[in-house]
Amino acid sequence: MELVRATEAQERERDAATWPSWGGPLPLPAYLALVQRLRNHPWPRASMTTWLLLGDTGLPLASCQAYQLDSSLKGAPGRAYGIGSVFVAPELRGRGLASLLLGHLAARTSEADPGAQAFFLHAAAGVSAYRRAGFQNRPVVSLSFPALPGDPAVPVDAPLQDEDLGAALRSLPALPGNFSIRPSEALLSWQVERERILLGLAGQAPPPLRGAQAGTGLALWSVDPLLDALVLLVFRPGSTPDGAALLECARRAAAVCGRAQVLLLDAREAPGPLGGAAQARPGVFHPMLRPLAPGLQADGWSPVQGACRI
Repeated sequence: MELVRATEAQERERDAATWPSWGGPLPLPAYLALVQRLRNHPWPRASMTTWLLLGDTGLPLASCQAYQLDSSLKGAPGRAYGIGSVFVAPELRGRGLASLLLGHLAARTSEADPGAQAFFLHAAAGVSAYRRAGFQNRPVVSLSFPALPGDPAVPVDAPLQDEDLGAALRSLPALPGNFSIRPSEALLSWQVERERILLGLAGQAPPPLRGAQAGTGLALWSVDPLLDALVLLVFRPGSTPDGAALLECARRAAAVCGRAQVLLLDAREAPGPLGGAAQARPGVFHPMLRPLAPGLQADGWSPVQGACRI
């Protein structure tokens, strides 16, 4: 078996192969146009690679995408590699090919990049396969907050739009914990583009705001039509009153664009003083970490919420 970077032609072949599994209600031409448009965004062109595990005949057995973000381990800067879109054709599943793919990729990355600190992913399925590839689970709680009528701008100090993303991210202090991954402005702009495309295809309204600041707190979000929710990409509540104001703003923004709920996918804590109902989503958005640097454990990983997930 051999691990190779996919060519553009191989990426297009992979797109067609994944349509039955990931295309949802989209017809094949619309799905192919969607994934090509997302791949042409500046962020994946600069930061994402599609990898193929080839069999002895040269045909792809498994594939995934890997993208690079800045990380910090005990104060030392480095890089973390997010894993997304792991795919094995239905007729080849059950043979451990996803685990083999990720094992080969981890070995290659560790050799090529001395500053690589970890692989991470948010598993939608196949958690046991990721464990076999060295990924560790991390406790997490997903919270849901119902939409709320009203003007989103009223509860907060500064409503934010797309053009405010860069300044908002630069204002974020370092996360607590031994290991953290920092979202990039380019990745968030890709997530906004994904939202824009999917909402356009469905003829649905975008959120009236991209986020908000309240006191020392910050929230950034996007709408995910596949979840029918406004999803918090970044949620740093600051104080409890600031966090409550940010959530009220997000809940009102969700109502304006016709969503029933706000989701915080990676709370890592009980609902507590901010409320919210714990979501029973077995295996969905399950954060997992595969350490590459010595001494790193998944339980020391600070929450990344939705901002580092593709």
